[in-house]
Amino acid sequence: MKLDKVDLDIIRILSNDGRTPNNELATELGVADGTIRNRLIKLRQSGFFRVIGQTNPDLDSTKRIIFLGIKIAVSKNLVSAGKKISELPYVQAVSLVTGRYDILAELFISPAELITFLDAELSRIDSVTSTESYLTLKNFKKWVQ
Repeated sequence: MKLDKVDLDIIRILSNDGRTPNNELATELGVADGTIRNRLIKLRQSGFFRVIGQTNPDLDSTKRIIFLGIKIAVSKNLVSAGKKISELPYVQAVSLVTGRYDILAELFISPAELITFLDAELSRIDSVTSTESYLTLKNFKKWVQ
């Protein structure tokens, strides 16, 4: 899908406030309400865009964002392993990466529950050979689901 300036402006505005009404978007961008409505439908249906509720992870005193560097035994299993990891509880995002690890996973979990996650959930994925975890201390411009 190729985005034009109107699409990008809609995304920019909704990124700051996902509840901005269509008529306000239309007025600010100088287009008709119907144009906004049609663009939003097209953006959502293409899978390029969605509006969701998110929370500030620093305001939840029980959970932290933990980044997990994961090594996979055989590189040909990266996509399969990444998909399986993305379906595990507490996982916010999974990326295949270059460098020291094959996969970088982002979890939103209580630090006390991390060992249970590693032992009971992640260990079920056979191709995982090792992990290294990074507990965040403070986040900037970060929101979680």
